[in-house]
Amino acid sequence: YNRFSGRVSKTIEQLTNLEELYLMSNDLSGPIPAAIGKLSKLRILSLSDNAFTGSIPTELNNLISLEILAIEHERKLLANSMSGNRRRTQQSYGLTGPLPAFDQLPNLQKVLLGYNSITGTIPYNFVTGIEDKTLPLRIDLEYNFLGGIIPSSLTQFMNVDASFSGNKFLGIAPGLCSMTDWNNGDVLSDKCDAIVCPINTYSPIGRKSAAIDCTPCPDFTTSQYLGSVECISENDQAAANERDILKKLYDDLQGSGWYSQQHWYDDSVNFCDWYGITCAPGGVDSVESIRLNNNGLVGHVPSVLFELPNLKELNIGHNR
Repeated sequence: YNRFSGRVSKTIEQLTNLEELYLMSNDLSGPIPAAIGKLSKLRILSLSDNAFTGSIPTELNNLISLEILAIEHERKLLANSMSGNRRRTQQSYGLTGPLPAFDQLPNLQKVLLGYNSITGTIPYNFVTGIEDKTLPLRIDLEYNFLGGIIPSSLTQFMNVDASFSGNKFLGIAPGLCSMTDWNNGDVLSDKCDAIVCPINTYSPIGRKSAAIDCTPCPDFTTSQYLGSVECISENDQAAANERDILKKLYDDLQGSGWYSQQHWYDDSVNFCDWYGITCAPGGVDSVESIRLNNNGLVGHVPSVLFELPNLKELNIGHNR
């Protein structure tokens, strides 16, 4: 809570006897150093409420004594769910990249990674290295960009307090809906809904509880993912899908290195005003042309780009 700034030095690896590291609520930035993974005695790693960027170092899986991993991003990312996509208010989006399995951490009790920009799916071997699977386990992955299915491998854990809302999940392994001690026992009575609300329903917490129901979306609105906290109009959902496609283009073509990238990834700006993007006339938020030629793009064009329904011009010549 001191508002320290700058980066965490890789020389932190020299603190070989460190057991607890609390750096939350500062202005630390840059990547989380992989060198932290050498602190084999570390039990608590609390990095929440900073401005870290980049992916989660896989080396954290070497922290064999770790009990609590907290890298939430709530201060820098004020968010309202938008059917699994977030209306973000700043251009700092927390950690990106895939979710590590953390399957070599036998003493893990809490994994708190909410309000980041983690993509991909939950690995099937996620946290499976925990030795005593009867102990309470807290998993907070809310408000990321995780998709696919919430895996059946999590049925190994008897007592889980799980937060999956605000992602892009399309399915949940049926066995999870029989885990009667999950989420304070709510799963006993409300089954799958006590883990994530069904598609085309919502609740303020993205699931059903003793006090809160999953409510059907009103007419002419939708929520296309499990665990939504609000419903939006079909037009807004279509626009959100196009925004996600553009972000995929940015990520896959190394957007952070583009010569011009004005407004890209900034959800406070309409994507029609992102550099190189032109939308259809008449105030419709739908991409009509993409002109990013001579702009330092590197990589392979994602196939999802061709799902833009009104795209008429694509100019990405003279790149790599």
